[in-house]
Amino acid sequence: CARGEWDEARAILDETWPLLPDAPTWPVIRSRIGGLRAMVLGRDDPELGLGLALDELGRCWDSGHRTVAPVLITTTATFMSRLGRVEDAARTLGIGDRVRGDWFDLSEILSDFDRDDDVVKVLGRERYDELFAEGAGMEPDDGVAWLLRGRGAHARATFGWEALTPTERSVAEKAAEGLSNQQIADALFVSPNTVKTHLRNIYTKLRVSSRAALATEFAEHRG
Repeated sequence: CARGEWDEARAILDETWPLLPDAPTWPVIRSRIGGLRAMVLGRDDPELGLGLALDELGRCWDSGHRTVAPVLITTTATFMSRLGRVEDAARTLGIGDRVRGDWFDLSEILSDFDRDDDVVKVLGRERYDELFAEGAGMEPDDGVAWLLRGRGAHARATFGWEALTPTERSVAEKAAEGLSNQQIADALFVSPNTVKTHLRNIYTKLRVSSRAALATEFAEHRG
């Protein structure tokens, strides 16, 4: 996927996600789109992608709509691998294989994230098989519970001010103070497009959708 196509996909998701109903009749559709959102936003920020994938996994699992779970689990494993958590990634792929056996999801065939080659290269086949078997040996409920419990032990916060990188904090503060993208870019010696990308991440992490909401959030955070 070319960079421009990723940016276009992200722009569409940024617009549509706040409009998606959070209702009992929509859990599968929401989780599928949520998984896609994790893939797109996690392309540049795997910590964020991991948090979003696990959020949707917890949502679909708790609601009982589990057919989308295998894709979310495999996506989770991919982000773990990118973050250097290769042993966790191998176990997670095993969990996904076990869950897939109980709730087959056709969309996993279409996923580019269902590849374990990189994890095998790092761990070696023997160690990979051992860890994969550990995951596959878990009952589905236990495997998912392990994933949801473990996210906070290895990753930084996914949402809130603690989740922002130092650069994102600088951009957020300047945007909240009323500076334009160009003014922020000039102050930080980056391009306006880079500022725009940072703002998208900031909005996601702070759960806001506008500069006005960001300013309110910033004022409350600063106290």
